[in-house]
Amino acid sequence: MVVYYEHVPMIMSWALTIGSNRLDLLNPNTKSLMKWDNIKTVWEDFSASPENFDDHFKFAHDYQRNDAQSQGECLSNETVISDEEHFLGGILLILDAENTSLLGKEAWPIQLGKIYAALEQAGVVPISSLSHSFEDGRGLGAIFMQEGVVLARTWPKENYCAFDIQLWCSFNKLESIQSSLSKVSGSNTESLSSYRIVTNGMMGIGKENEDKEIMGPKNTRSRKCETTEFRNGVFDRNKLESLAIESSQFIQGENGAIAVLCGSIDEFCLSYDVISRKGDSMEIVPLWTCPSIADIEENDKNFTNEMFKCEMEIQNQLRGLVTEKHKLVAFVIDPSATSTMGILADRLWSNPRNVRALLADQFTFIALIKNKHETWRSDFLEWRRREMVDYKHLFRAEVVLTTSTDSLEVGFLSSQDPHFFGRLVNFTKSVEALTGFDAKVQKVEGGIEELRADQEAKWYIEDDFERSAGEAQFAAQRPLADQFFVQLQISNATDIEFIDDILFFAMQDILSEYTDVKMHHIHDVFEGSIIGAISMEGTIVLVWNGNDFIDLNIFGYDAETVETFLEPFELYLKEEGMHVKTVGHDEFPRGTNRVINRLKDLKVWRKTSHEEV
Repeated sequence: MVVYYEHVPMIMSWALTIGSNRLDLLNPNTKSLMKWDNIKTVWEDFSASPENFDDHFKFAHDYQRNDAQSQGECLSNETVISDEEHFLGGILLILDAENTSLLGKEAWPIQLGKIYAALEQAGVVPISSLSHSFEDGRGLGAIFMQEGVVLARTWPKENYCAFDIQLWCSFNKLESIQSSLSKVSGSNTESLSSYRIVTNGMMGIGKENEDKEIMGPKNTRSRKCETTEFRNGVFDRNKLESLAIESSQFIQGENGAIAVLCGSIDEFCLSYDVISRKGDSMEIVPLWTCPSIADIEENDKNFTNEMFKCEMEIQNQLRGLVTEKHKLVAFVIDPSATSTMGILADRLWSNPRNVRALLADQFTFIALIKNKHETWRSDFLEWRRREMVDYKHLFRAEVVLTTSTDSLEVGFLSSQDPHFFGRLVNFTKSVEALTGFDAKVQKVEGGIEELRADQEAKWYIEDDFERSAGEAQFAAQRPLADQFFVQLQISNATDIEFIDDILFFAMQDILSEYTDVKMHHIHDVFEGSIIGAISMEGTIVLVWNGNDFIDLNIFGYDAETVETFLEPFELYLKEEGMHVKTVGHDEFPRGTNRVINRLKDLKVWRKTSHEEV
């Protein structure tokens, strides 16, 4: 569900998106809301009466019920594994240490040795390392441990060190590792900044249970995964009549005309019959299928001429029905209407002159879909929505109604109805009570919201806001390198042999064009492996969890080096028969002064400092 509010000071307007796997956002729980009775913005605008949900939904704009099956978010019965087996989580801590007073004062091998010793003091077990030093004093180092891997890069001239701490177990030692690295670099608390990224774990670890609490809550597939099918059924006449009656509640106003697209004149037109019996003062006209096109085939030589004649008949019928003050407030597509008449209706309403001449400002389109093959009905409403998207308070909704044997759909397109969400909620409740159908709103797409009467439209310009602090931080930051952290999943891992070797050869092949590359391959890290590479260009560390996940930590002094590694790597794996997809992708800079922008994102001219990038 998307909530929308216009012209909020400082940001002009905002949209808040709310999602839930368990809560039905269209049917608020009054007991839950009672917990917030001290927050006026939540409680005072809510009415528990099903006759009046307008206050609660007055800012609601869009809504969608997601289908876990179609999104591939459900595990099959064959692949479901226990929570204990599935807990494979890791942590990557990105640590920036500025104002370092110790690192850089000695040769890089000595500095790396001190980092090595600091990790041992923190209680972890280093296995081996890789390093590279530069003439200007900079250093690159990778220390591999049974518990994880630590990467260090130093810039002595900038008094800065960039650390990565990736663990797949012993998370309780993370703070002591961070403290030890801070101490060995000579940085202080005020000069440290860090954040965490959740990574993949490692198969075969025996300490996962004790690490769970430190890891925090784990995302689980808690969505409903029952298969839902659109079933064509034989529908009870009384239920369909009740459905038509409730659908007509979306028709606004007391004056105007209603057109109903029907089948042949000798067929029963349910929608026309129901609306006619309501006894409203509105004029109702049935648009019967022209006899000349009732059975005509598209390849018939007279098809085009007969269709045009029928279109003109319908257009003239509607133009004769409406006046300037008596326009169409509703256009209803009855279940008996044919797709041929749907084509004519589409041509009629795709003409902007007909829309202006025939439709009232407040109008409603309604379509009942009994058959999954009748997609033209929902397509008809979608095309009207796209053509009329600038209409204020334009909403398009899809409601699916199901029983154990039958299902059907009702589509709505409504203009300038500020009570649309309230009507929609009441519609589903009434239909369920009258017919026994299970009514679910699948989607609501909104148009442009209008200003509320109590909102003052004040437009702000950039200079109205205080920007000095932000501009000063923007000008002061110094990005020194780029880093990507990419998480890949192998969908056919069980079908591939020697994954470990394939990953090593992939890295070796891609990095062969670089000079002075040092590589290190550590097998049997629990059930997975680590592959590290270091050169004057930067570092790459690949962690394979022993099953179907790969973590890639790519660091480079030049953005192009980082960006050009992924594509050939994934292509190599594809050629080896691996099916990989990206499930996580983080890009961030490394540098000083609380850097948050990558070098390529910064403008050449900075207003505050006039410093060139």
